[in-house]
Amino acid sequence: MTMSLEEDPTEDLDVSTQMEVGKFSQLPAAERTTSVAKPIVCIQTFKSDTNDPLSLEATLRELDPQYVVMFHCNVTAIRQLEVHEARLRREIENRMKVFFLLHAQTIEEQSYLTNLRREKQAFEHLIDTKKTMVIPKRLSEQEEREMAQEEFREATSMRNAAQSSEKSPALMKIVTDMREFRSDLPCLIHKLGIEVIPITLTIGDYVLTPEVCVERKSISDLIGSLNSGRLYNQCTQMVRNYAVPILLIEFDQNRPFYLQDRYMISNDTVSNSDIKQKLQLLTLHFPKLRIVWSPNPYATAQLFYEMKQNKPEPNEKLCSVIGSDNHTAESEALEKFNLEIYDFLLKLPGVTEKNVFKLMKSFKDFKELLKADQAQLQEALGSRESAKLLWDILHVPQKPKIETSTSGKFPHAKFKGRKFQKAK
Repeated sequence: MTMSLEEDPTEDLDVSTQMEVGKFSQLPAAERTTSVAKPIVCIQTFKSDTNDPLSLEATLRELDPQYVVMFHCNVTAIRQLEVHEARLRREIENRMKVFFLLHAQTIEEQSYLTNLRREKQAFEHLIDTKKTMVIPKRLSEQEEREMAQEEFREATSMRNAAQSSEKSPALMKIVTDMREFRSDLPCLIHKLGIEVIPITLTIGDYVLTPEVCVERKSISDLIGSLNSGRLYNQCTQMVRNYAVPILLIEFDQNRPFYLQDRYMISNDTVSNSDIKQKLQLLTLHFPKLRIVWSPNPYATAQLFYEMKQNKPEPNEKLCSVIGSDNHTAESEALEKFNLEIYDFLLKLPGVTEKNVFKLMKSFKDFKELLKADQAQLQEALGSRESAKLLWDILHVPQKPKIETSTSGKFPHAKFKGRKFQKAK
């Protein structure tokens, strides 16, 4: 700020000479307090740090200048001036005026115009990209589901308040294995308004309905279970005890949703083709098994929520004893018949889950089954086509596609002397 001073013989000297004679250091206190309304000239540098008290933004807030002369045309500083003026929302005649010092047809002018052109191209590219951008909806869908659940609960409470005699709808529930609480999935299921019942399950990880059981596997757990054979035993138990067994393969939310070429598990390299071949063998052994792929736990929670719609709720007491030693089997296969022979008969052509029990009741063992003709097989299976398929596989020599040491006869030696029904 310019001070009003009394006339001094040293006033005509330049600034360096005045500093040498000590004029500024010897001003009386009374003269320093006298000021007049003269324009304030501030030389400002471009500082990018907004928290700096000497930055352009801080200077604009403090001084609110009426005129700005741009000695260097910095695009960032120009945009700061525009933002400052836009915040004040002043009339046109009261707005800040900006002047630019530029030499026409110089490199400086071309540099400034180039920066403006790049800025325009960046905004145009941003607009074009946004038109075709795929926006992830995981979080937004999660919020929408939470809002829908909240609105449903509020509507239910208001309806119950208006009609006290009306019963509230039953809360959906899922029986969950205790070991699954090391993952995020039980918490995500609970956020959807589904009650999570933690118990120790012998078969499966999640029981959605009395008929639906889910075994959840991550990629690393899937590879380890396939190599050790543990997954085969788990699927066997699910198929025997539940009508709809499901193998859920869940990917990591931070990884791509596809099988990679190679996996490193316990210093062993597992290829993509090995996993696919073992999964194909698994589906051939268990035709009832459903394999579901999930990209992340959020999608799995949403899948469980949709599968629970209008379905009966599971019984946690029954789920806890299924597969244990104390479980009393209700299935005829587990109660009366030999399970190994039961599984073997299901692999024969013409034998299905609908006629396998009748077939095992009609014949005592494989010896009687081999002596039966097509009429007896048709009576046991209830279908002429099924009886012909079974009789052909038992009596007609089959030619293998590749040469092996097998004679083509039915391999009944393994089950020789073993009866269909269990000994009482």
